Amino acid sequence: MTPTRPRKLGRGLSSLLDDAPPQEIHAEKSLSDSQDVIQEIPVDDIRANAFQPRIRFDDRNLAELAASIKSAGLMQPILVRPASDGKYELIAGERRWRAGKMAGLTAIPAIVRTADDRRSAELALIENVQRTDLNPIERAGAFRTLMGKFVMTQADVADRVGLDRSSVANLLRLLDLPEDIRNMIADGALSAGHGKMLASLADEEQRRRLVERILSEHLSVRQTEKAVRDLAKPRAASLQDSINAEAPDRDANIRDLEAKLGDHLQTRVRIDVSRNKDKGKLIIEFYDLEHFDGLMRVMGFENA
Repeated sequence: MTPTRPRKLGRGLSSLLDDAPPQEIHAEKSLSDSQDVIQEIPVDDIRANAFQPRIRFDDRNLAELAASIKSAGLMQPILVRPASDGKYELIAGERRWRAGKMAGLTAIPAIVRTADDRRSAELALIENVQRTDLNPIERAGAFRTLMGKFVMTQADVADRVGLDRSSVANLLRLLDLPEDIRNMIADGALSAGHGKMLASLADEEQRRRLVERILSEHLSVRQTEKAVRDLAKPRAASLQDSINAEAPDRDANIRDLEAKLGDHLQTRVRIDVSRNKDKGKLIIEFYDLEHFDGLMRVMGFENA
């Protein structure tokens, strides 16, 4: 099929990836113009992105989009890159491509962009993150792919998708949960916030019991956080007792203050003072990133 006369889009990633129709579509002036152009590409000449982060596509939503395409056409082009066999691979817009095929389209408007594997994976992830289309497990899986295949750090990924590093770290921790709990998060039975709290529990039996409570009692994330703190209380008390047992001759006032601070923070606390007792160190232990965030909140750092 001979491509139709190409059209140009206004510049900017948002104009390529937004759900809304592009604000500016201009008549083509020159094929050598540096702006992106739209051309019609046969749907059968396009294949899915090997780095597509989204695993689940809602059949009902696809059917609704297909019906809309049948009625009004596809207003927003997809983004593809040339493949080695002369065809094309999706970078962004798989949902539109799938719905277009369901609607019976033989060709679909597309922007052809040269991109290597890393850039293709980044753009596919950025599109879905910007639209919040991915469930938390899919998003975490995409982060892990970027880090593993393209040797990126958590900070690199955070910079690419516009998140802070702690958000990326907390999402990645969801992948360490058992498969059935990951599936509950992916299906929406549990939120990512619930998952973060569950990931902070090292004891598998405690985690299972807490999942049952969340589902049966409809616990909020805040209530789940409190439940995790309550489960940690015996552990903190035991750890504090071990400090006192290690040095029974330590100043009783210091030990009492350590116990009070440890009880308040729900963690192990140690106070080391100089011989003159005019300076020293306050050591507050944390067990994982979620526990650290909780300690920051207790100490008044709400945005930590």
